[in-house]
Amino acid sequence: MAGSTIDLGEHEWAFQEESGLARRREPLPPAVLDWLRWKYRRHQIDRKQDETWSRVLYQELPVRVRDAGPPSGEDLAALEQQTAAAVLWTVGEPEVFSKRQNLDQPKMKKPKPTAKLPRVPKASAGVPDPGRVATVCAEHHVLLNRLFWNCRSDAEKQTVMQALYAYVTEPSNAAHMRRWLDTVRLLSDGRRLTV
Repeated sequence: MAGSTIDLGEHEWAFQEESGLARRREPLPPAVLDWLRWKYRRHQIDRKQDETWSRVLYQELPVRVRDAGPPSGEDLAALEQQTAAAVLWTVGEPEVFSKRQNLDQPKMKKPKPTAKLPRVPKASAGVPDPGRVATVCAEHHVLLNRLFWNCRSDAEKQTVMQALYAYVTEPSNAAHMRRWLDTVRLLSDGRRLTV
């Protein structure tokens, strides 16, 4: 600090608090501040003499301040430094990180080899696309509902849908047309379809 010859080091913050400098509104002249630091070192750090320190603060300090006169403009800069010194900040040690602090983890057993999963077969050329079949059935739902009344099982309904799909997708194919017509005639006569 400007004008100070006594360095209190780590005791500076305690000095600021105990002497009341941290809450003081008007600056102390540098000579008085230096004298007060010397008294603090002598009566609080070197020897613990609370009674003498109390007498210095409440009897001797007011007399010294009065004898020094009103604070000058230069003392205002010293006041800023006094109050700024009251706030000390120190860098703490970083936390030690070590994996040794973690609890031991139980060893995992190797998984048993499993049989390879079966591969999903690729769509063959003979199997129709389910989305396309559903679209064809939705377009001809009135006709299918009439034919489904005569079906006795889901397998027969499946046969009707396959025959309709084959005929609609390839109307020029004679085999698909014959299959579709046979399916409709058998269901209309009340006979069973061969599944």
